[in-house]
Amino acid sequence: MDKTSLESSIRKESQRAIRAIKKKEASEVNALDEACAAEIENFRRKTEGETEAKTAQELSRLENRDILERKKLKLRIIEDFINHIVKEAVQEMRNDPRYKKFLLHVVCDSAEKSQAGVEICLKTEDRVFEKEILEAVKADGRNRDIVVHEDSTIKWGGCIVHDKPGGRRFNSTMERIYFRKSPMIRQEVMRILKQRGFSL
Repeated sequence: MDKTSLESSIRKESQRAIRAIKKKEASEVNALDEACAAEIENFRRKTEGETEAKTAQELSRLENRDILERKKLKLRIIEDFINHIVKEAVQEMRNDPRYKKFLLHVVCDSAEKSQAGVEICLKTEDRVFEKEILEAVKADGRNRDIVVHEDSTIKWGGCIVHDKPGGRRFNSTMERIYFRKSPMIRQEVMRILKQRGFSL
């Protein structure tokens, strides 16, 4: 074999080897590109799924919070409505002739439970009934030491009777009566509202 044939043969073999290496290299690069693209796609899908789940969770939380806030607002409106109605009703009651009878009854009933002196606290406007209250309590004969005071904490009416010797306090204020009856009043208001199609 001459020198030219050997060089030609080596050149051809080198070119074939280079082509094989380039082909293998291109194949490996292509495989890496595909693997990388698949990994990126998987990461994108995972991230997208996590983002959607997180977004759905946050939206759900916001919706629940919105529902809760709307319920709170409705409850505050109902509470304000009840307070307004009760205040109007109390003002009307104080103008009713039966209010004086109620006042005399609760004072006498509380004073009856005390063997000695009592202190009667009234709303300022109810001092007009002082003479009749004193007469009614004294008519019972048990309580000789009776004192009547104004009490600025009594906003709606009624009275507070202090049994001095026994250290007891009988609260028959309209506020206290309302406080005791308020759960029943709220239930009744809600029942009426539900009958009319209202819902929280």
